[in-house]
Amino acid sequence: MEITHRIEKDSSIVTIEGNIRSEDVVTCQDYLAPMLKDKTIRTLLISFRGMSYISSSALGLIVESYRKLEERKAKLIICGKVELVRSTLILVGLDNIIPNYPSEEEALSIILIHLFDSIQ
Repeated sequence: MEITHRIEKDSSIVTIEGNIRSEDVVTCQDYLAPMLKDKTIRTLLISFRGMSYISSSALGLIVESYRKLEERKAKLIICGKVELVRSTLILVGLDNIIPNYPSEEEALSIILIHLFDSIQ
C-alpha cells in the first residue's frame, strides 16, 4: 500500500494505491489525522487505486473519517474504479451517506461545483 496526497484549494486529495490490510490501518490513520483536524480543509477526497481487498478495519477508518469531518461541517468523498469498496458501502448502507464516484476527475468536478456554489 502506498499513500500520497496533494492540496487543491480547500480540498485534500489522498491517493491510496493497493490493498488496505488490517496492519495498514494505523499507517492510514496517522497519515489522515492532520487532514481530519485541519479546519482549512473543507473536503477530503480519498482516491482508491489498484485495490482488490479492503479490511473491515479500513472500512471502519472510512466511517470514522466521515464522522470526524461531519462534526466540523466538512465532507468526505471517495472515488476510484474499485467496485469492492463501492459494493461494501452499499452492503453496510453507507453508499447514500458517503459520496462515491468512479473517477477522481468526476469527484473533483463535483467539488468544484460545490466550491462555486458556496462563493455565490
